[in-house]
Amino acid sequence: MDTALEHYARAGDYLSLVRLHCYLGDLNRATELAEQSQDRAACFHVARQHEANNNIPEALKFFGQAAAYGNAVRLCKVNFRLSILEKGRINNNSKIGARTGRPVVPVRHARRSRRND
Repeated sequence: MDTALEHYARAGDYLSLVRLHCYLGDLNRATELAEQSQDRAACFHVARQHEANNNIPEALKFFGQAAAYGNAVRLCKVNFRLSILEKGRINNNSKIGARTGRPVVPVRHARRSRRND
């Protein structure tokens, strides 16, 4: 395993590093790597791990860093954390919140009806 960690580190493959650390049970190191690298896939994987461990604040933070806003909204709804949605605090670095100044909320699009001519 140490050889694999060395090769992934040398290659800059942060997702594989994070996944391997999670597999080895070292979620703290995986969290550090994801935070340092800002790799979206690595952040998403760490978010899912925190969600599985019921660490909702950390999961929301990493879903935001992964730009997985739909997952963050789902997690807020499931865990009744609607105040986070109302304040738009899913991610402090959120491009959506910074651009619009509005909270990140799900958007429902109306379906177009199809004509059968």
